Amino acid sequence: MGTVVIEHYEAMLAHYGQTIGLRHARKHLGWYLDGLSHVIGVLPIDSSKVMLEPQPTAVIKLLRQLFSGISVLDIENAQAQLKAA
Repeated sequence: MGTVVIEHYEAMLAHYGQTIGLRHARKHLGWYLDGLSHVIGVLPIDSSKVMLEPQPTAVIKLLRQLFSGISVLDIENAQAQLKAA
């Protein structure tokens, strides 16, 4: 899952440029982090670090840490459980 998130983040920066891309990407990162929190509970890294970090390389490092070992299936299963509850 981390690869998907990072590729999406990098694509947004490439498409919009760093300044505007960061602003647009934060909205999407928020959605990803929200989904991740449903899978693992409390995030091991404060999400504000990811959302406020201005350096793309630092954001990518944080995303790798957060999504390590998490698959797309893990996220989908968590979403299905939320809908069923």
